[in-house]
Amino acid sequence: MSDRELENERLRELFVGAGDDRNQGPACPADDEIWAASRGELPAGRTRTLLDHSLECSACSASFNLAAAISQEARGTQAVR
Repeated sequence: MSDRELENERLRELFVGAGDDRNQGPACPADDEIWAASRGELPAGRTRTLLDHSLECSACSASFNLAAAISQEARGTQAVR
């Protein structure tokens, strides 16, 4: 694994750990689900539900934005290879 890939994995782990401070009510998705949605790994309907929720929940919105930024960085790294 390259240094950049290791850094992206470290950031993902930090992202998942950052959700511990989030008030995860019954409607709040798990961090792993937000991570999967940000990477396009969930069905479109489920991703849409998560995005709709994040419009109402500022903590989930912040988590989704962070996951999306990390995923975008990881995709940029892969494209360079």
